[in-house]
Amino acid sequence: MGTALLLAATLCAAELPTYTAEPAASAVSFTGSQEGLKFTGNFGEFNARITFDPDGLAASSISATVSTASADSKNKDRDTLLVGSDWLASALWPSATFVSTAIKAGDKPDQFIANGKLTLRDISQEVRLTFSITDSTLQPEAKQFTGSMNVQRLNFGVGKGDWADTRWVANEVVINIELLLLPE
Repeated sequence: MGTALLLAATLCAAELPTYTAEPAASAVSFTGSQEGLKFTGNFGEFNARITFDPDGLAASSISATVSTASADSKNKDRDTLLVGSDWLASALWPSATFVSTAIKAGDKPDQFIANGKLTLRDISQEVRLTFSITDSTLQPEAKQFTGSMNVQRLNFGVGKGDWADTRWVANEVVINIELLLLPE
């Protein structure tokens, strides 16, 4: 009986549509607060693979990788610090990853929630990604993915030494994701 259920789940997952992000038409950005003033930036290098069907949420999945060295907040001094050893430590940990563990319907129509593991600086924590997927107006068969997650940077060891003091830089960072998804 267990083998039959595993085979059925595998076949179901194989039938769901799978998409990859088109980086040139996509963005992964972040918003933080330094000394009470908001700042934004983006990650220039990333990839994402999404298997998704709103009628097959149990078999749907999201996996994404971001190059931490590609962080750009349009401030040279801040960007040097961001990729340095006190913050993202890009030389030691060149990427951050998100892998969903479960996807469920959200509270609003066409809203979904992906619970998953975010790994940053070799620390994995459970996070929640709220998202929607709609038909794209840019290309037939493509989808538009819009999502966001709130991350507590100190849970991942981001901001060492004096930077661990949240009077200077807030603990919460919001990650916003806009992806053009192309079918595989």
